[in-house]
Amino acid sequence: MKKNDYSALSPDLARAFDDAISQFGEKTYVWLAGLWEPEIGGFYYSNSGRDHEGFLPDIESTCQAINMVKTLGMMDHCGRDLRRGLPIEMQKKVLSFAEGLQAEDGLFYHPQWGKEISPSRRGRDFAWSKDIINELGGKFRYPLVSEQIQSGGERMKELPDYMKSEKAMLEYLDSFDIMNKSYYMGNTVGSQMPEIGAAGPRHVVKNYYVEHQNPELGLWQNNVNYHAVNGLMKISGMFVKDCPFPNADRAIDSAIAVMLSEEIPGAVVDFYNPWRASWMIIDSLRNAGLDDEAESQMKKLRAIAAELVRKTSEKMQDFIKPDGSASYFRYFTSSESQRAKVALYKEPEGDVNATAITIRGSLIQPMEFLGVKDAGIYDKSDFDKFIKLIEAQKPPVKKPQPPKPTA
Repeated sequence: MKKNDYSALSPDLARAFDDAISQFGEKTYVWLAGLWEPEIGGFYYSNSGRDHEGFLPDIESTCQAINMVKTLGMMDHCGRDLRRGLPIEMQKKVLSFAEGLQAEDGLFYHPQWGKEISPSRRGRDFAWSKDIINELGGKFRYPLVSEQIQSGGERMKELPDYMKSEKAMLEYLDSFDIMNKSYYMGNTVGSQMPEIGAAGPRHVVKNYYVEHQNPELGLWQNNVNYHAVNGLMKISGMFVKDCPFPNADRAIDSAIAVMLSEEIPGAVVDFYNPWRASWMIIDSLRNAGLDDEAESQMKKLRAIAAELVRKTSEKMQDFIKPDGSASYFRYFTSSESQRAKVALYKEPEGDVNATAITIRGSLIQPMEFLGVKDAGIYDKSDFDKFIKLIEAQKPPVKKPQPPKPTA
């Protein structure tokens, strides 16, 4: 197991992180390796998806699984470089899987879901596929959707009407209930940004968010709770590169308040999103050259970081499973991912998405954010064990899905 360099942290904060990550060990990556499908070259979302008919591996689970291997310390020996570290045969299988999902319209679709999927599912599959193909040095079968849009022609005509003019985009944005459902709006709109950006009206979205923010809270809703801060996280990504986040100090105060609250989390994103929102807001300040303001917000977080880490660890307890995985909801996983079926209904199991959010997103990334270089849990000996498990993995023997519970 990896020993982190905590020299940049206070002893109290170092202990808090060590206590939190001690919950995860070898059993976590044994579970993860068991989701590998060697004939397809991808990872399943969960055990129930692997074991039952009607489910197949998906690109998001595949990339999240690989990212955990890359960023939790297992691949420090090769500079966290997939092309240097992953076995060549595994790289070929993953590339074949990802490249094979691309259609002529420049997007990526799964055989188990088809093309009738939600905008957020479509956008996420595009982003994950593009990134893993690039990272492994693969090739796209067709020009990416963003490239096709920028070149005009038929692909531009096929875009939704709301992407074709500033007025139509404003009407589309107004169709959401941002004051009560900011997460849903941020997730739906954000997942379409490659197409929106290529079509032109990206600035319309950014300006809309600025105009509709609650300046007293730094949020888009009028209450400080998980739901509102989840929306903050989704929307804050619009400002990382474009401009400094508006009312950054109030937004981070709201994120801190939620992290320290006694509100019971209903999903893993509830204890993860406040952390992610905080570092994206601070990144937006740094990218805008507002280093003093960024440092002011960092000092605020550092002063109570040990308490934040302990509270985060406390809140994740109901999500952690005996096999070292974590479930998306308290006690059971989500049967859908962006409205696409990925697992049995209310199965008391962990899933790749939630496990990545819990370990990497809620513990390791905050550790790095607060000053630990190349933070992690595992080392090369764990990587070698993981790869042996991958190489020994056999295709699953599927069984019919049970009837969905009625209550």
